Amino acid sequence: MITRKNPPLVAHLPEYCTRAVAEQAALLWMALLRKLPEQQENWPKFKRDALTGGENLGRSLLVAGVGRIGHEIVKIGKGLGMRTNGADPIQRHPDVEYVPLENGVTTADVIVSAMNLTKENRGLFNFDLLRLAKPGALLINIARGELVRSADIARLLDEGILGGVAFDVYNDETVVADALRSGATQPETDRLRALAERPNVIFTPHNAFNTTEALARKADLTVEQVVFFLESKRFKWPFPASD
Repeated sequence: MITRKNPPLVAHLPEYCTRAVAEQAALLWMALLRKLPEQQENWPKFKRDALTGGENLGRSLLVAGVGRIGHEIVKIGKGLGMRTNGADPIQRHPDVEYVPLENGVTTADVIVSAMNLTKENRGLFNFDLLRLAKPGALLINIARGELVRSADIARLLDEGILGGVAFDVYNDETVVADALRSGATQPETDRLRALAERPNVIFTPHNAFNTTEALARKADLTVEQVVFFLESKRFKWPFPASD
């Protein structure tokens, strides 16, 4: 019988989609830098007016939350020739140059939210923080939707504080997903629908994990987890994680 004194055993697979999610973050910021949605919109008339984009080389990348995925994003940024900083209270990676979040926001061309969600950081990326951003900075969220105050995004874009945003995750995501699938009206969903009409906004359906390679790793690690449990009566990667 499952009780408070005898809770169920719960496990997770910590590594299967690390690279996939990190690459999605890079995909999103590069699509914004190169104005990909606008390029696609202008293809039928083969127009290039006002389509001048930007390159990664020499731009500043701030990764907020340098865990497994965040560290992989840092490595990708460095590989693209970006000046890369991390913001995280736990500075576990010696190859990362850490800065306070507020300082990093003021100088970054690209800000990537890769944080775990906690009570303390819910709504952290709001107008008060992002108004400090370098004009035209890009905000990418591939972590948890609740980290970003979506109600502030339109104002940040309208005032030119942010040059673009790209999200793969959303506040109240189950509610948002149900409303999008059904076509229902719902305040958060309606706000996102309006934002999605803008050429400098890219939304994807929580799909960053979804690569052929990640799904193969997920299957392999699941089998490894099960075999380990059958042999030892405990999970190899229990949840909550011990590290």
